[in-house]
Amino acid sequence: MIVFKNTKSEKSNNQDHLVFAFICDSRMNYYTHEYKSFHIKNGSTDKIIYGINDRQGGCVCEMIMVWYEVDGKKAPRLEVFSDYFDEFTKEWHIEIMRHVGMLNKKEFTPDDFLKILIKLGFEDMSDTKLH
Repeated sequence: MIVFKNTKSEKSNNQDHLVFAFICDSRMNYYTHEYKSFHIKNGSTDKIIYGINDRQGGCVCEMIMVWYEVDGKKAPRLEVFSDYFDEFTKEWHIEIMRHVGMLNKKEFTPDDFLKILIKLGFEDMSDTKLH
């Protein structure tokens, strides 16, 4: 399980309201046929938004693992804005990537990634939880 270290919300020095969390796009109520069709046209098949959320609103850090259709296969790609690049060096993200590396396969599914996040103590904020 991952614990908070050296992560501060801009709103407060108190970290009690911070949580490691994720949502999986395909497990959200808004994931309708029209929504899915739009994203498939743009090349993506699913995405998981994960990071450090603030229960009082917003987030401290957000990263997105997006699966794209490449040569007939689903290929994951990590997307993040530059103001969060320093999070790659933090223990919580290193631990996620260590688990991804232990999958020992070139392709991994959104469910594989969700299982890693859940194992590491991330809260599932998706409308439909992974069983």
